[in-house]
Amino acid sequence: VLETSCRDAIEECVTRVCAILREPIELGDAEFHLAPYAGAAILGRDATVPKLLLEHAHASVTEARRSGYAHVCFFSDTLKLRSLARLDVIRELRAAIANQEIRLRYVGRHDLTTGRLVALVGYLQWLDPMRGEIRPADFLRVAEATGLSTALSRSILACLQEDFARFKSQIEPDVRISFGGLRHHVLSESFLPDINSLLAAGVVTPDRLELRIAERSYVARDVEIWRSLANLGIQLVVDEFGRQVSSLDLLARVPLWGLQLDRSWVTAVHEDPVARKVCGAVVNMALGLCVTPIATGIDNLERRQLLAELGCRQGLGDFYAIPYFTDSSTSTPAIAAGKNAAT
Repeated sequence: VLETSCRDAIEECVTRVCAILREPIELGDAEFHLAPYAGAAILGRDATVPKLLLEHAHASVTEARRSGYAHVCFFSDTLKLRSLARLDVIRELRAAIANQEIRLRYVGRHDLTTGRLVALVGYLQWLDPMRGEIRPADFLRVAEATGLSTALSRSILACLQEDFARFKSQIEPDVRISFGGLRHHVLSESFLPDINSLLAAGVVTPDRLELRIAERSYVARDVEIWRSLANLGIQLVVDEFGRQVSSLDLLARVPLWGLQLDRSWVTAVHEDPVARKVCGAVVNMALGLCVTPIATGIDNLERRQLLAELGCRQGLGDFYAIPYFTDSSTSTPAIAAGKNAAT
């Protein structure tokens, strides 16, 4: 806290702190470099109470990081409008969670060789009456920043149960429904009890449930929770694999069912030789661990054939269209005709 409203003095002080933070940190043979971003708000000018002052300072540093500013980003009228818009989104998001307006749309995952449907993969969808469709990337950031992501994830679990009850009579008895828990929920102590409550309701049985866990969440939790879930009969899939570095020891010791390649590698597999090598390496590692390799981003026949040749067993993407979705007007899952992967 600086007891001055002089922008030059503030910028000089914060710039000096950032310069110190940019100095390399040596740890053993490794050298780490931090990339600090700075935002500032001034009491009496940008806010009259401490809480609002901190919110505006936070908005400023968020803008600095988004824009890649190397200097201090001061709060402005433009940021004020963005901050007010964010407050509107928070209110709307809280109401949408309470009213279960954020649902799941479903994409079919198929066997790459036969084209058989193997899972219904749920993704978040928010269709707001006024704003239209709001991208998950936009409202998930707000949910994580405000602590609403756990409530959202738990709400989606309830929707999953309702959707499966309607889908069950329309799909083969071995087709699973796939749920990707949000990070804050997965890392909370309520995650395992919430999954147990879902199963206790009896609508979704363990053998029909798949949990997709983002790679960074998977490595952050104790191995025992994954063993507990796997012992129930739930299929565990590590999602977005290849975006970060996982613990190979953890992958080998936990009874995983699937390993899903990060989409960025799959979509570049034809043009980028490095991407092809990465996809091939991950597929071979998965097979070596007796884990099912999965690819997202199967958008055309050529990509499906190439991934199948690399040994990948299942995939989803535009090539299969979207045979399963949730009708937002009735909140009722519906089925439309999709492409057959075998053709």
